[in-house]
Amino acid sequence: MGASLKDFVSDPYAVGAPLRIAATGKKLPKGNYIALALVPKNTLPDIGSATTFTPPPSGTAAPVTVNNIVSVLQALAWNGQAWVFGNGVVNGKRGKPKEDMEKVVFGSRRSARPTGEVEETYDFTFKYFYLNRLFFNQLRYNFAEYDIYAFTDRSVETLRYDLVEPTYLNIGDETTGSNSDEIGGGFQIILGSDGQPDPDFISGSSGFESLLGVSQFKYTFSSTITTTVLVNVLSGAQFNMTAGAGGTITRAINQTVGASVVKYSIFSSDGSAPPALCTINSSTGVVTIGSLTAGTYNLKVIAENTTGVMGEWAFKVVAA
Repeated sequence: MGASLKDFVSDPYAVGAPLRIAATGKKLPKGNYIALALVPKNTLPDIGSATTFTPPPSGTAAPVTVNNIVSVLQALAWNGQAWVFGNGVVNGKRGKPKEDMEKVVFGSRRSARPTGEVEETYDFTFKYFYLNRLFFNQLRYNFAEYDIYAFTDRSVETLRYDLVEPTYLNIGDETTGSNSDEIGGGFQIILGSDGQPDPDFISGSSGFESLLGVSQFKYTFSSTITTTVLVNVLSGAQFNMTAGAGGTITRAINQTVGASVVKYSIFSSDGSAPPALCTINSSTGVVTIGSLTAGTYNLKVIAENTTGVMGEWAFKVVAA
């Protein structure tokens, strides 16, 4: 069958859109992306829609807005459901979009016209790329289907996987040959869309900078500490024990997470293996100190989930 009448109805997209001129002194977003989040596609509803979302593991259902998107991403990150490059470790830029053009000149036109679709290229550098080659090697395959949230200091652009079909390219780090340089690396996100994505702007004067700081996407440990046999003498910084006695230390993270989300590990303070008699339950974080000989033992507990959110707590055990 041939085309029906509906196939010839004009597309009203963006026809008659308002042109707004901001009031004098209106603060505009700065010229770089300060944070980036990758979330499995279709996890979140559109920002500003009436559809509600319940943050894991048992939050309160509410629409996602530009003013709560960061707290929603925090909950997802803490529960191993989002990868977040926070403010302070990433820098992004984007050039002007490349217009998709008609392939031929029709009729008496002098040049081909744009189709309305564009190709966008986002360039990101990441401070800890070299330490995360495993993650980026997986990203090279372009198998994972993420919705992307790119933040300036005052706005967020939502790039839906199903709409823009992003490709990750030019992934890698560079060793410059200079002893004064750190090894840096980065990646590109290339996508196509029906025009440029419309950003959402945060209200108020503070912006996103502090909300998106890397410290906001870490685990922190509770001030409540319980022990058996060991004596907590410096609010969790030092525990005293009688040589040869042993005991346990229990200290939970502050963040609310689902069961089995966090894995706990214990190290000596320099990251090496701990003394054989210092162990930890990887699921509960309970530290067990065996019958150590007299001395001072500097230790560190790490809490981590599958998307790389971490927290650490350093302490020492003094056996006398």
